[in-house]
Amino acid sequence: MWCKCSLLNIPPELAFYILSMLSPQDWLNLRQTSRSMRILVDHPHLWRSIILNTTPSNPWRRTQIQRLISKHRHGIEHIKIDNVSDASIRYILSDCTNLKSLHVSGWKTLTDHALKGNTPLPRFEKLTLACTNMAALDAASITHFLERAPLLNELAICCPTAVRSRLLAAMLTPTQLIRLKMYSSKRWPLEHRVIIAKKCARLSQFDLMYYQEDTCV
Repeated sequence: MWCKCSLLNIPPELAFYILSMLSPQDWLNLRQTSRSMRILVDHPHLWRSIILNTTPSNPWRRTQIQRLISKHRHGIEHIKIDNVSDASIRYILSDCTNLKSLHVSGWKTLTDHALKGNTPLPRFEKLTLACTNMAALDAASITHFLERAPLLNELAICCPTAVRSRLLAAMLTPTQLIRLKMYSSKRWPLEHRVIIAKKCARLSQFDLMYYQEDTCV
């Protein structure tokens, strides 16, 4: 005898566990199957932390991300995404008003436009950028983002950048940073590192890696 089973007639905790193994794209497809499934898929618990994966040959466009998350953007707290563009990151940072962390891995080109914007990020705590390709970020774009996200306590830029230690030390204002990880093509002078550390009074971890020598995981 076969037992008819559905996501709709099992305990919600188990249903959410099963759905968590699927992608947001899958959730949108399921959402169209019935009203009951739409109610289940739209539950805020499911959208609190999401992973958006695609291939390097098919990077995320802003319109795709907007279609996926616009309905739930105010409830999203954590996003892990790969193969992005400036516009897609900027949309996430501008519209996900309760975002706490963003982990970006993989891009063809990434510039300071990704972090530009005037929308405050009052709950944002952690930003990770990880890729072997360069990100055209400089000291001005980093300090501007820190001003937008006053509670940011962990910043990991694991990619080649255009950040110069002298400018960062001069432009940086006191922050809540606890962990700071940066990549550079040149070794930062001790005096610049000391200034940065003093402006980050809560700093407990300060890692400088040189992409000609090290590898960032």
